[in-house]
Amino acid sequence: MKYTPLAFLAAAALLCSADVQAQRRGDGGLTITLAQHSIRGGLFADRNGGLLDVLAAGRVKTMPRWSLVAAGGIGVVVSAAMEQCSISPGGDCAPLGNFVAAEALIGVAKPIGRVSGRALAGPALYSGAEDTSLGVQARLDLNAPVSAHLGLGWMLRATLLPSHDGERLTLWAAGGTLTFR
Repeated sequence: MKYTPLAFLAAAALLCSADVQAQRRGDGGLTITLAQHSIRGGLFADRNGGLLDVLAAGRVKTMPRWSLVAAGGIGVVVSAAMEQCSISPGGDCAPLGNFVAAEALIGVAKPIGRVSGRALAGPALYSGAEDTSLGVQARLDLNAPVSAHLGLGWMLRATLLPSHDGERLTLWAAGGTLTFR
């Protein structure tokens, strides 16, 4: 996975970030994520693809150095293969790694210098690849304000689905974020 363009955008956002207190807290707003996605486990025609995710977050409680945050989101994972057929042991085509995912997360947000960090975890429901299953997701966000109402950042996410079509899956995603406050 090549993240050079995303890393460049994140570094540029950190260097030119505005020092706005509401943005620095990083505890609320609407975050749109575009990321590269990968699947481990199970049988799929292609394990890599893209992720488009929208996450709405809000502050639940403010402490002197951090905030308690609740978030909910929905996303789409699309396989890079699109219409490729890899033969499964049963003789039919292996499913594509295409999913619709919904998550309900809770965690903390903390200002770190000019950026904000957010760590969230909670249940995630994945539907696609011939099954629907419930798992657990953890997400880390770094965000830097560009203006009073806009931030750019970086996201890393891991999801564990203990039994999706009888298989244990681990799903990874890393990419860039755009946050509206």
